[in-house]
Amino acid sequence: MVKTGRGKSRGRLYKQPKSILIVRENGEDMSAFTDLPGVDMATPESMSLRKLAPGGIPGRLTMFTVSAMERIGKVKQDA
Repeated sequence: MVKTGRGKSRGRLYKQPKSILIVRENGEDMSAFTDLPGVDMATPESMSLRKLAPGGIPGRLTMFTVSAMERIGKVKQDA
């Protein structure tokens, strides 16, 4: 998508849409997803509102691995 306005002349010609957010543990290899446009990776410790709702728009598709879900449960119990 080509942006409108003065941003084109300042080197910001295209918009990169956000796609799926994959939450994984640090040691897991998810290199197959890194080449897809708009896909972001996160760990349970690095989760933030900006990753879950980029641009203030809620409802981003999020995929959790099993080990990440276990880690989230552990973090919740420790708090």
